[in-house]
Amino acid sequence: MFIKDRNIIKMIRIATLPGLLAGLLAACGGEQGGRGGFAMPPTAVETATAETRTVSDRFEAVGTLEAVESITVVSEIDGAILSLPFQEGAAITRGGLIAQLDTTQLAAEVRRAEALRDQNLAAYQRIKAVVDQAAAAPQDLDDAAAALKV
Repeated sequence: MFIKDRNIIKMIRIATLPGLLAGLLAACGGEQGGRGGFAMPPTAVETATAETRTVSDRFEAVGTLEAVESITVVSEIDGAILSLPFQEGAAITRGGLIAQLDTTQLAAEVRRAEALRDQNLAAYQRIKAVVDQAAAAPQDLDDAAAALKV
């Protein structure tokens, strides 16, 4: 029975503690006292009426995004872009196809270079045959060989 009484006394002490603290705070505050103390001005607060409503899980905002990293993509050859065969936001590995270029002009330049090579080869072979017969100067053969290397 002694233990029960101690528990009741503890509960009474715990229950009266907030009241004692409130009384102490009230005694310390108040209007301007006789000792020259000043009362604290009341704190301005904003209030709102509590209401029940549905809250959306989406939020719309306008802003600007900036990438953490940026890279410069350049083509090794010139040409108009025919297509961009990738999905926006997809990961692209190094050396992967990101643009298909129009190579019509490049193919024409290759054909011109091949024709010039064939022409220089034929000229070299003609001059070599003439030099072998000692009918042309060796300098002509050197010039034809240099043109063939270009």
